[in-house]
Amino acid sequence: MLWVRFFHLLFAIAFVAGQVVGNFASRGLRTRTDPASRSALIELVRRAFWSAQLPGLVLAGVLGNVLAVQMGLRMASSPWLQQVNTLFLLMVLALIVGSFPALRRLQSADDATFERSRKRWMMWHSILDLLYLITLIRMVWR
Repeated sequence: MLWVRFFHLLFAIAFVAGQVVGNFASRGLRTRTDPASRSALIELVRRAFWSAQLPGLVLAGVLGNVLAVQMGLRMASSPWLQQVNTLFLLMVLALIVGSFPALRRLQSADDATFERSRKRWMMWHSILDLLYLITLIRMVWR
């Protein structure tokens, strides 16, 4: 059980690290005007998405459910577990349906559409931040 908890926390931290990379890159994208700097920041965010955010979120959720089963919690009888899993699924949905397509649009944006694409990506990124904070609060206060 200790190893499952360790890896659950490790993957949750990986997800948050990907979010932090996105937050700092967003600040950089707001101030940069040259295409080379923008491309480098967008590539950094893309790599963080594939290496930390998506695997971290999915594995943290799966291992969290394994940990819940080991603790004797069942989905049918635990409203807390149902709420946390709903938040987890909303985060996965926001990441795959919202944030990733917005990031792809940002990668291919020209100067005329860049700012609109950046704002759309930041909206989805902020939604993920909010959902993660709500999930964290819900995890701590059962």
